[in-house]
Amino acid sequence: MENEKLVVPVRIDEDNEVVTVPLNCPVHGSYMGRLYPFLNGVVVGGPCPECDRLRREKNEQYRRARFLFQAGALESLWGARLIPEVMLDLTLETFISRTKREADTYKEIRQLVDAFGKQKVVMGILLAGKGRKQAQHLAVGALLALQLKEIQGLYCSATGILDRVRRTWVAKDSASGGKIRDDDVLRCLIDVPILVIDGLGEHQSYHKRKSSQEIFSRAIEQRLSLNHPTIIYTPHDSETLQAIVGSGIVEMLKSYYILYILNFVK
Repeated sequence: MENEKLVVPVRIDEDNEVVTVPLNCPVHGSYMGRLYPFLNGVVVGGPCPECDRLRREKNEQYRRARFLFQAGALESLWGARLIPEVMLDLTLETFISRTKREADTYKEIRQLVDAFGKQKVVMGILLAGKGRKQAQHLAVGALLALQLKEIQGLYCSATGILDRVRRTWVAKDSASGGKIRDDDVLRCLIDVPILVIDGLGEHQSYHKRKSSQEIFSRAIEQRLSLNHPTIIYTPHDSETLQAIVGSGIVEMLKSYYILYILNFVK
């Protein structure tokens, strides 16, 4: 009896390899699991399915809590909601393409969302012309779709960016108590994984400390260096936009952004 080997009932697959064996979890009781070879010929049993499920749920709760914490910190720094509440129904699913150009633009936005975090995506999409509502719908739809993947995004108007920077120059900024600097706001624009700038070229120049050209140039250039995609809408053609924001920004947009003209009429 001393030399008798313990026989453990197993299931064998077609390749004569062990598939499952009876195992025991001290918390949830018996279950069928695989044996895996370890060091020095030791074998270990696969995880208890219930323990594994609870672990995944806990990890998911932690990821969600971290995402919400980051969103709260970003909103506090930005001083406003990441996406305006009135735009929360502008999803990609509710977008209706009325022209081939809009359909092509939707396809590019959809590809950016689907590929985000999995493979290299386009560095920027420039939407130009008389199609603001369509552009807003597509851009905000991309942000909302990426939020479902727990990817932070920020929507802001060009004038809103400059207003937020200007508020940091005031001694008592009501949104931050004067503790947030203009560089902090720029860092927010640069670091957020995906950014939407609405109405580039509709702003007025600010000559105090930093010009509007410097602010947008720094944000766009550094986002390119970090491979952070940006969606920009402008109502202007390239010549008009260049006269407002400068040739440097326009050249960057021409070199690295995919351009879609929405119902543009000169």
